[in-house]
Amino acid sequence: MLGRPTGPFASWCVGWTKCLGQIALVAADTFSCAQLFLSFLYLVSMETTGTGYYPSNALVSCKARFSPSWHLPLSVVGRLSELGALFNLVGTIVFVAVLLLVTKKQQHFSWVLTSYQSNLSSGITSNTYICLLGLLPAVWSLLGYDSTAHMIEETKEADAVAGWPMPYAVALSGISGLPFLIALTICIQDVDQLTDPDNGFDGINIVAQLLWQAYKTRFDTGVASLSLFAIPLGANFISALYAITSASRMLFGFSRDQAVPFSSTWQKVDESSGVPCCAVWGVTGA
Repeated sequence: MLGRPTGPFASWCVGWTKCLGQIALVAADTFSCAQLFLSFLYLVSMETTGTGYYPSNALVSCKARFSPSWHLPLSVVGRLSELGALFNLVGTIVFVAVLLLVTKKQQHFSWVLTSYQSNLSSGITSNTYICLLGLLPAVWSLLGYDSTAHMIEETKEADAVAGWPMPYAVALSGISGLPFLIALTICIQDVDQLTDPDNGFDGINIVAQLLWQAYKTRFDTGVASLSLFAIPLGANFISALYAITSASRMLFGFSRDQAVPFSSTWQKVDESSGVPCCAVWGVTGA
């Protein structure tokens, strides 16, 4: 749109900003998955040994497991994506239903919709600001929206079908995500205890704490909550795989235009699988 001489430089800036943003998304998604995995291991070790355990190499371990998954042929990757979408949808339904059935003490629905919880120690007292912060997790739905564009070259009849997943990704995120959040909020046992950094859980994932408390209230032990916690853990793992796929395709696309250093390496495609394996490992290493 800008034309010469400004246009190419502006395009380069936008492209690099986007590429770096995708790599940052991979880091954030992998870190989130590692935190859930750490919380899972912490609760298992706390139940078996009485002391929670944090492995220090969980983040590296998670990233090392993601990349080989996308060295598979594209047909297999496509099938895994379909199964991942089905897992997210069915898993959310099972999660919400089981949690509501198990939880003895539930908050009133009006409390869920009208109550604001401010942490005075954080200095945040504005209800409007708290509400806006609560909307931040919704940006994860943009992962499915944005990834579609990066996979167009590997999509059959892309000119006709590539655009449809974009609104579907956002709509399904809302349809499945809203009941998930409402169910979690309804099943909070004690807000102050849940947000207390000295509550005995050493700051592990708050959803893991919430599930543990809900199960412990009914069964006097929270160990059964681990089976339910495996659902968001699996969903987050799938999300991290999608993030690596999206970012690696962007790096691959830029490398063909000689827009990134070591372009000749990133644009290599594995002949057997049709996957830009070097770009996958480059994004993972970054």
